[in-house]
Amino acid sequence: GRPFGPGPMAEPMTVCVVADGQRLELTVAPTLTVRDLKQQVIAAAGGGLPSDGAWALLDRAIHRGKKLHDDSTLEGAGVHHRDKLMVSTLPHAKEAMRQLSTCRARREALADRAGRGEAVHEEELTREMLTLDSIDLGGVPDPAQGVLRELRKQELRALELMGSGQA
Repeated sequence: GRPFGPGPMAEPMTVCVVADGQRLELTVAPTLTVRDLKQQVIAAAGGGLPSDGAWALLDRAIHRGKKLHDDSTLEGAGVHHRDKLMVSTLPHAKEAMRQLSTCRARREALADRAGRGEAVHEEELTREMLTLDSIDLGGVPDPAQGVLRELRKQELRALELMGSGQA
């Protein structure tokens, strides 16, 4: 029979993941869960998303026309080396992420200006804060909504620090 304890480590495999039109090649363990794969997709795609919980922004993972469950392992779902998976973002989360990304870029531009000694007016900071407050998260289900709320809070804190002269 097979000895007790963990068996030999599974060989890593490369999978191609298409997420919202972006093609990513990831080297992963076959024992990785679909949830953990989604987390790696988020990390590889960038965008300043938090390391924990961001997988919730991704809706479905599909392999050969079949929806994969978040708790399934890749090998358990029949995913093999060089297979292709499709991952989609929650529809309302996609728009909120786009708006947050735009706000982050504008905040970074304001910080660059301040770093060069140029004046950043309180009205500009207020306008950015109001824009962040107006991002609608109502259609985004939990736990994705919590991730987006945290991102929004981080941006608001950064603007507040700029306004107090600490950033």
